[in-house]
Amino acid sequence: MKVTIAPGTAHGVIAAPPSKSCGHRMLLCAALADGESRIRGISGSQDMEATVDCIRAMGGTCLREGDTVSVIGKAEGVVCGIVGGAEGDGAALPSIGNGVV
Repeated sequence: MKVTIAPGTAHGVIAAPPSKSCGHRMLLCAALADGESRIRGISGSQDMEATVDCIRAMGGTCLREGDTVSVIGKAEGVVCGIVGGAEGDGAALPSIGNGVV
């Protein structure tokens, strides 16, 4: 096979999916916001689905259409804080609603 490469300008459009870490953060921020958020490029991996399940457990709504997830957040229904342990002793655990994570 013979290939010739000529000088020129590259052009086109590419859509890079967000990193999974960024995807988790976007989903969680959407769950903490009031109203509906639509996030594109979310993979269907097991850990992303686990995050969606957590949002549902906290009272949010998640609807998936392909790689787009619509999140309807309930900011007033999600309580986050720190419980247990003395400040700085490393024993404190984050609290979500009535449960401890």
